[in-house]
Amino acid sequence: MASKRLVTITNSVVSGNNYGIDAQGITFAVGVRAPSISVESCQVSNNGQDGVVIGGFVGGLFPNIVVSSSTITDNGGWGLKGLPSPVGNLILSRGNNTIVGNALGSVVFVDPLLPL
Repeated sequence: MASKRLVTITNSVVSGNNYGIDAQGITFAVGVRAPSISVESCQVSNNGQDGVVIGGFVGGLFPNIVVSSSTITDNGGWGLKGLPSPVGNLILSRGNNTIVGNALGSVVFVDPLLPL
């Protein structure tokens, strides 16, 4: 059985940190899944760097973050900062988020999450 690294954050405030929500890539290992974070109805604001970010990826497994119905404002970097990969951008937005007032802009390397 594969080791799961799944995190769901709902109805929460993430504020006053260096980074708001940060998913780190991990080195490939048999039976290990990449980190997956679901952010739903949250406020991510007033963090020193990016609000929601994928960083520190060296190689192996790609983490991903899905963001929905959240407010991401007044962070010191990007609101949502993804990481381009061979399989597409790793932050997905449902398109119903409020992302404004971040120092470097709203989004970079973020794809829409379309309904099936």
